Amino acid sequence: DAATVMMADLMFRKNEYDSAIFHFQQLLGRKPNHYEALVRLTELLRKAGHLEECAGFVNQAEESSNRSSTDAGLYYCKGLIDWYQNNTNSALKHFNLARNDAEWSERATYNMIEICLNPDNETIGGETFETIDADPNEKQDSDVAAVRTAENLLRDLKPKPGCRKYAVAGTFTLVATKSKPNVEKALAQFVDIVA
Repeated sequence: DAATVMMADLMFRKNEYDSAIFHFQQLLGRKPNHYEALVRLTELLRKAGHLEECAGFVNQAEESSNRSSTDAGLYYCKGLIDWYQNNTNSALKHFNLARNDAEWSERATYNMIEICLNPDNETIGGETFETIDADPNEKQDSDVAAVRTAENLLRDLKPKPGCRKYAVAGTFTLVATKSKPNVEKALAQFVDIVA
C-alpha cells in the first residue's frame, strides 16, 4: 500500500493526474478505509473536474467500516468533499466531528478556520468590487461571529513552536476583523513569517 501511495504521488508530481487517480482508485478498491488515499484522490478528482466520482468511494468506505458512525477519517473526507462542493455548513459539521481524533483534528480545525474566514471561497478582499444587496449590519454581525469562531478554533490548536501554518492562520484572522490596527499588526506578522 505504501508503494502504491508513493507511485501515485510520483505521478501527481509529474502532472500525470490520470495515472495518479488510477493508482489511488486501485488502492481504495483493496482498502476502502485508507482515508489518506481518499483525501488525495478527492484533491486529484477536484483538479480534474470529476469531484462527483468521490461519492462512490465514500460509500464504499462507509459500507466497509464497522465504525462509520464514529470514524474521524471518514468524517474528514466527507467534510473535504462538502467544502469543495461549497456546502460549507455540512463541511463544518463533518470537520467538527473529525476534530475528536488525534490524526485528523489539526487538519480539520485548520479547514474550519479557513471556512469561517472565507465561507464563500472568494478572493480575499474581493468584496471591494461587489455591490451589496443584503443588509450590511446582518452581514457584519455574521462576519464578526465567524471571526470569533476562527479565533476560538485557533486557541484550540496546540501547534509546535514556530509553526508557520498556525502563524499564517492567526494573521488571516486578524485581517478578517477588517480593523485598521489589526490589519497593520497582521502585515507586520506576515513580514516576520516570510523573513
